[in-house]
Amino acid sequence: MENTEVQFMMFSYKKLYVKETSLRRIIKEKMHEEYGPNWQHIAPMKHHRRFIKPIDVINLHELLNYFNVFPPLFKVFNKRQKILLSQLPAIRNKIAHCHFLNSSAEALLHEIYSFVTLLNNKVSLEINT
Repeated sequence: MENTEVQFMMFSYKKLYVKETSLRRIIKEKMHEEYGPNWQHIAPMKHHRRFIKPIDVINLHELLNYFNVFPPLFKVFNKRQKILLSQLPAIRNKIAHCHFLNSSAEALLHEIYSFVTLLNNKVSLEINT
């Protein structure tokens, strides 16, 4: 295994980590803004959903589902971005199971990383103003 391949996969994991933690942060901020500090209990009852697991322990596919289930998150991403995000668990699995990413998977990961990072920075600005 070449050093460049190792560096590439390390950078891919970093992008995935930053993206996933950013998504959690965006969800927490938007839901807290809408429902208050007990949003994890209030939101499911208000929208007739079963109790949800704590946000910090849910899996990526469950995390992405929030954007289709809870109204405060519906418009966070546009339709095209949601389609791209839906492909993320497959890329995550390749990274987690040490399968080298092909160029199209890497490009998709980079595109998702870019728009999620941009949104995360915007949410940070809104919180601090």
